[in-house]
Amino acid sequence: MVDIVKAYSGQGQEDSPNCGSCGEKKSLKFYCSDCNCFLCEECAGAHKKLKIFRGHHVKEIGKFESSDAQDYARRTNVCKQHKDEVRFYCEQCVICICRDCAILEHRDHNIVSLDKGLEKKKSEIENKMQAVQNNSSSLRNQKDSLEKRRMRMNNSFIQATEEVHRAAKRNLELIRQHEASVTEQLLKQKETSKLNFQTL
Repeated sequence: MVDIVKAYSGQGQEDSPNCGSCGEKKSLKFYCSDCNCFLCEECAGAHKKLKIFRGHHVKEIGKFESSDAQDYARRTNVCKQHKDEVRFYCEQCVICICRDCAILEHRDHNIVSLDKGLEKKKSEIENKMQAVQNNSSSLRNQKDSLEKRRMRMNNSFIQATEEVHRAAKRNLELIRQHEASVTEQLLKQKETSKLNFQTL
């Protein structure tokens, strides 16, 4: 019902529908349920005054009730070719059709009632939605698994890096100790050689 009001009131729409009476592009403010058309303010006034339209039910769009919307939907649910109410659904062509369409153009097709066709489509959509949800759940699980794997690899990298640093630190300390030991021995040898020269 709200969609009907928005679509035909022309509020915020550059391409608003034409008035059902004068045919001009104007802001449509009223709806005549007897003529099944929307009217601009000027035509609605004339509609109420003309004798031929006396007794017609003209109502402001802003005061639409659910029954008005249902009546409009029922009246507009008409086959454009045969001007008959659409009551059936052709599963091959995937379209809604009237009785004449079912007998003539779609006689060899699988025809079901509109309600049954709607229920079948609803079931198909629900199945597809369930498949999408299952797929989304599977993707989430894969994402979680990959994230855990990434974290494990990152932790392993950190541990390996820390171990390399510790090993390098240990080796560097050993090298320094060896350097100090060798230097000390060389100094002792130097002192010994110096004393030997002095005694000659």
